[in-house]
Amino acid sequence: MLGAKHMKELKLGIFRFAMLFCVSLSSVPAFAYNPLNTDDPGTVDFRHFELEWANYAHWLENSLDLINGDLAFRCGPAPRLEFETQLDFIYALNMGGDDYISGWSNTEFGLKYRILGDGDQPFNLAIEGGVVLPTADKRFRQGFDDVTSFLFALGSFGSKKLRFLWNAGEHFWPNASNTMIYGGALEFHVHDDWWLLSEISGETDFVPHDGDDPATLGFGFVHGEDDPVALSLGGEWGISPDAERFYLVTGITFGW
Repeated sequence: MLGAKHMKELKLGIFRFAMLFCVSLSSVPAFAYNPLNTDDPGTVDFRHFELEWANYAHWLENSLDLINGDLAFRCGPAPRLEFETQLDFIYALNMGGDDYISGWSNTEFGLKYRILGDGDQPFNLAIEGGVVLPTADKRFRQGFDDVTSFLFALGSFGSKKLRFLWNAGEHFWPNASNTMIYGGALEFHVHDDWWLLSEISGETDFVPHDGDDPATLGFGFVHGEDDPVALSLGGEWGISPDAERFYLVTGITFGW
């Protein structure tokens, strides 16, 4: 029989793996308007490119438990159309004490088509879909080896000074309940190259009490949104029992 100390360590390990699946292999596709979870309906200009490197530090409970990142490449293969591919990876996951593991996570491919507006007009609307490939290290998969897909709508309205962004869609799982994705964000142009951001975002599978309905409240800023190099910093606080306590986001985007 396991002693109390070993039972506590076992429960902590199970919790960490469960949170790892929610965070690193999340059913929310990672394409987003960094440092937000909510994406922008704007698309990369025709024959232009973007490269974005984002990093995340997660406090699952009361300590820093997970550091991960992603590298995304975007391009405009046609007017109003954006292609994106993203590779996710884990720098360090604390499994308890001095035990850390690291490795590759999933790979995502997506297409976004801007239906209305040019990204900067008062009203903009887009649709985005894609697939998530289970390329993660086998230690992280938790038995989920299926290719999944997602489809959602993105919109914005307002002016250059103040905009509201929204997302709503679904992630499709072959052998599990589909997940609804949602998000709403405010973008405030403070001065010159500075923007302040806030959002509420989350997901739900509409199955009561299954621990799979995280929601977060986020704040952040972007410097140089329209420049060749943009920097971003933000944080997300859990506002539902299923969400992690807090995570920090940093990012740098190159455009050409």
